[in-house]
Amino acid sequence: NQFQDKLSRGEFVVAVELDPPFDTSVDKIIHNARLCRQSGVDLITVADSPMAKARVDSVMLAAKIQREAGIAAMPHICCRDKNVNALKSSLLAGHIENLRNVLAVTGDAIASADKNEIKSVFNRTSLSFMELIAEMNCELFKADPYYVGGALNLNVANKRVELGRMAKKAERGASFFLTQP
Repeated sequence: NQFQDKLSRGEFVVAVELDPPFDTSVDKIIHNARLCRQSGVDLITVADSPMAKARVDSVMLAAKIQREAGIAAMPHICCRDKNVNALKSSLLAGHIENLRNVLAVTGDAIASADKNEIKSVFNRTSLSFMELIAEMNCELFKADPYYVGGALNLNVANKRVELGRMAKKAERGASFFLTQP
């Protein structure tokens, strides 16, 4: 895991988020991932239906990017839309596809206008999802575990509360944190 190795050595890492499309057109994403690789980017991250709008599955697209663009990719996996079975299935599928980095997030809330049609699951929060990944790393992925990250929001009024959440995430298995620009 080159991403993990580079972070472990304290080296600067460049990660670029590419949001999945709303349809099946992925040529532009693959092209942009190749451009990122050629420009020295270390990792592509793929959001999981950002803003609670259905898009191409982040695990599937991260695997395709990694395979076709030749650059490490990391799916965000959010708890908003998946129960525990679906979370486990995503992790199993990602592991089969040689994904070893994952960003565990709770997920954006569903917009009020969409709540009649779309229901949140939130079977887990990002904290308890990290615990689930740690368990699966010990039981199923022992030889080649996932490297787990968490989200960190530095644009909040009460930074002390957010840093407390960061510490809880680290206790539950997060080894790195991503922030928004």
